[in-house]
Amino acid sequence: MEVFTQQQVSGHKFILAASDNTGCQTVTVYDHTRIYYSSLYAGQSIILENVHTSVKGSSSSRALTLETNNGGRIWNISAMTGWLATKFLSAPVPVKDVVNFDRCVCQAVITQVNSVGSNHTIRVHMSCRSEVDGGSGQFCCQKCGVTHLNEMLNKPGQQKSPSIYWKWQYNLSLELHDSDSSIEACLTDQTAEQLLQTTASQFADHVKNTQEQVLESVLAQECLFGISSIRGRCQIDAICLTS
Repeated sequence: MEVFTQQQVSGHKFILAASDNTGCQTVTVYDHTRIYYSSLYAGQSIILENVHTSVKGSSSSRALTLETNNGGRIWNISAMTGWLATKFLSAPVPVKDVVNFDRCVCQAVITQVNSVGSNHTIRVHMSCRSEVDGGSGQFCCQKCGVTHLNEMLNKPGQQKSPSIYWKWQYNLSLELHDSDSSIEACLTDQTAEQLLQTTASQFADHVKNTQEQVLESVLAQECLFGISSIRGRCQIDAICLTS
């Protein structure tokens, strides 16, 4: 992801790979709202609105472009919670069957909150969303080869390149149980924030005991979970408390 400026409009530019039953296509997104890049995850179902096509140079192939300042929008269907609680739109499957679907809904109880790595939250590079290495005392992104990352957190509307910024992100998974079986699934940053009712940066500021109390507060909750599976990994895209 990088910053673009066109006709006095600036924002985030990134490439999105989307596929359906007809094949896979890349879409270049120009997002002046700066909201989409950090909220989209592989495996999620989306709707692209007002996508434009253009011919690539002298070839006959066509390029797809979505510009938010030209009516373009990305609807993240997987992350929407309303359809989870609508029985006409969702049909929950047993936890043991979740791995058999690319996308599904299950109803289960949270029995454990785990760190995916050694920490509940991690610093991620704004440009590529890879973990920032701070072991040497200087923040750097090994994937991008960028060193001396600015220690200032990303701010909405900031004009500078995201390559010099990092932000806190949750690094959590849930153990989900129903009456027959259990499964472990990773939380997105958005679902973790919704479940814990605090942002990753706020959570990172808490002392360890307070962090553990926040995590324990969600245990034994029964919820409907919208889950996607990709490359053998289960991901929680949406959560809705059961009544």
